[in-house]
Amino acid sequence: MSSLVQETLRRLPHTLGEPLVFPTCRKVSARFPGWVKDAGLKAVRLHDLGHTFASRLAMSGIDIPTIKELLGHKTLATTLRYSHLSPGHQRDAVEKLVAVRTDTVSDTSGNRASAG
Repeated sequence: MSSLVQETLRRLPHTLGEPLVFPTCRKVSARFPGWVKDAGLKAVRLHDLGHTFASRLAMSGIDIPTIKELLGHKTLATTLRYSHLSPGHQRDAVEKLVAVRTDTVSDTSGNRASAG
């Protein structure tokens, strides 16, 4: 949980003796479709939030093993299915090559003769 979320939750009024932050939301999965409709969103499922979380972490440079742990996945394969990179992020990744110009020449001939 990010520090921003923690701070936001600390500011909420607490119900005395209630261990849950949102005690009326015990059935989030059942209530989620109504919240989506009320928000004017279309085709958003609770499951999609995990994909968004994983994707945004990946695009922020967080490594896949860390994302796997945060999501509680058993395998890296599952985490990789959750971590979608946006086309804009992929385009930005390729554009980084433009900014990193060097005098290095790549040998694509397959000859690996040592310089000597």
